Amino acid sequence: MADLDHDTDSEREDSDVFRYKYWRWQGHLVRYAEGGLTSKDAPAILLVHGFGASADQWHKCIKELGPTHRVYAIDLLGFGHSEKPFVTYSQFMWESVVRDFSLEVVGTPLFLAGNSIGGYTALSAAAHLKSYCLGLVLCNSAGRIVDKEAHESEIRSRGGTTKTILRERGAPPPKKTPQWALDFAGKGIIAALRPNVEGFCVKVFPDRPEEVKPRLVENIVRDS
Repeated sequence: MADLDHDTDSEREDSDVFRYKYWRWQGHLVRYAEGGLTSKDAPAILLVHGFGASADQWHKCIKELGPTHRVYAIDLLGFGHSEKPFVTYSQFMWESVVRDFSLEVVGTPLFLAGNSIGGYTALSAAAHLKSYCLGLVLCNSAGRIVDKEAHESEIRSRGGTTKTILRERGAPPPKKTPQWALDFAGKGIIAALRPNVEGFCVKVFPDRPEEVKPRLVENIVRDS
């Protein structure tokens, strides 16, 4: 269920198109955007972002799809404004987040759309949702396709996940990093990334370079 919700940035021209809310997945807060029609009879679509992004990347799509759909966009666990717990991040975890969100929050058969690694995540979730997924849209999809048996075999060959290996070796639980250290490291990473983001985006969007604006650059740096 949704725990809380908050407004989008009031400076944005589409700030009235959707609202951000939070949902708990296995105890962890996951942020998502909700917009468009409100009737449960309206067709629903869930948008899944790529690596280093967030639900914010879909804001124009939410505006376009809103008049005819119930539209949702999720911040995958570990990205954007969702929680970043000390867990083993894998394709199967993100797949489970999308699957459970579809069932618990959307609550009706839906369309799934994913970009980059979000395309692979949406595809995997669709395979488990079966007839509950009405259709699938893949946008420049990426991801290493490994079935669960092969993934588990890889983990066994490494002696377990990093988390289990540390536990078996008697390593103490990770200590919470002081906020000042996080701030210092974050500023250093942002300073290193910022000069390269705009040029990279122009290469990614060669047909629409005018869309590479300071706000897009800021969002990418923040979400990463």
